Amino acid sequence: IIGVDFAPNGYQIASGSDDRTVRIWDLRKRKTSYILPAHAHLISTVKYQPIYGNYLITSSYDKTCKIWATKNWNLLKTLSGHEGKVTGIDMSSNIDGSPIQPYQVPPRFVSTSFDRTWKVWEYDPLMQIL
Repeated sequence: IIGVDFAPNGYQIASGSDDRTVRIWDLRKRKTSYILPAHAHLISTVKYQPIYGNYLITSSYDKTCKIWATKNWNLLKTLSGHEGKVTGIDMSSNIDGSPIQPYQVPPRFVSTSFDRTWKVWEYDPLMQIL
């Protein structure tokens, strides 16, 4: 296991590892509740949407980041653009400082990479693209 993050609900943990999967752990049952075959290489970071936890973002040494809907674990978007292994990712609150609504995709993501760059990804809600 390389990266972990608590879900805002307090009883789930997402973990990413070198077996290329994201595992969702249920602490109440003390076992895995879901396994995502997430990336083509090891997963360096997993991060839940703050407050609501309706989205999970992952980064990987396969040079991509992915956005997942936690309601059904569907992949929403793959972010490609780094030339090296992606080592970390995070998401922002709203640009104007207002709180994010429960099913609102966070407006910005930032990723870091072995290619010595960081990228800011912006979500356009009207066009639904990054």
